[in-house]
Amino acid sequence: MKSIEGRIEKIILSDDVRGIAGLVPHMPKDFCKRAADLIVSNRPRAMLVTGFYVNGAPETDGPTGAVALADALLLMNFEVVLVTDAVSYKALQTIAPRRAECVEFPTRSDDESKELAAKLLETHKPSVIGYVERPGFADGGRYLNMHGVDISRHCARTDYLLDSGIPSFAVGDGGNEAGMGKYAEELAREGIIKNPSSCATDELVAASVSNWGAFGIVAYLSIYRGRDLLPDLEIESARVRNLVRVGAVDGFSGRNEVKVDGRSLAENLALLGRLKDFVDDVLGP
Repeated sequence: MKSIEGRIEKIILSDDVRGIAGLVPHMPKDFCKRAADLIVSNRPRAMLVTGFYVNGAPETDGPTGAVALADALLLMNFEVVLVTDAVSYKALQTIAPRRAECVEFPTRSDDESKELAAKLLETHKPSVIGYVERPGFADGGRYLNMHGVDISRHCARTDYLLDSGIPSFAVGDGGNEAGMGKYAEELAREGIIKNPSSCATDELVAASVSNWGAFGIVAYLSIYRGRDLLPDLEIESARVRNLVRVGAVDGFSGRNEVKVDGRSLAENLALLGRLKDFVDDVLGP
């Protein structure tokens, strides 16, 4: 594993347009591997939280990454529950694996949300919790989009799932996502984002696109498992198109188009292909 240290991390930080790579010098070189290690060390039930509100619609970034990770974990004999809020529920349910339960976390007040989080944890008893492109509290308990606009009234307060101390990880690409609070001071100091999330997880994966970060975790899981667990390019293409079909939008343009964070479908598939080629090279014939 030492021979590949940092190489998957380098791939998922390709085409960095938001400056998130500026955070990397403050992180462990193998940050993506550390997230994979946390997952495999905390079997057997994973709770994956995703979904980001953009212009009244779900974002295309996040759900397919969370679903790719869910697929991999199911093949590794995990139980998986996918969690999102009302704005992203239909989109996530459209692409969710049949063996993974998809749950809506209602958008309620702080006190109600704390109770809902506690009940959800009691029902599903996750042994590890992961966030993939999910808004995280900024100072003052607000949710902010990439432009610093307050979108709190549209977001379920899923940060409270972390109150139990269950091992956790997160994937983000801009600094306003759940998990980024682990490096809040560094994000602000490097000028990556003015008001970073204060929501911290045990491990954090930084990527140019959050889906890519989730794919990076799956690449490590593939190496551990000895087989490629990443989604086929055709499957990923269909998932993105299905999200758009049910109303999801590109996070950069805010339009209902087949893009993810401003990148074309072809660009996203090319990145996934690079990871698949890398896994194949590591695993050999």
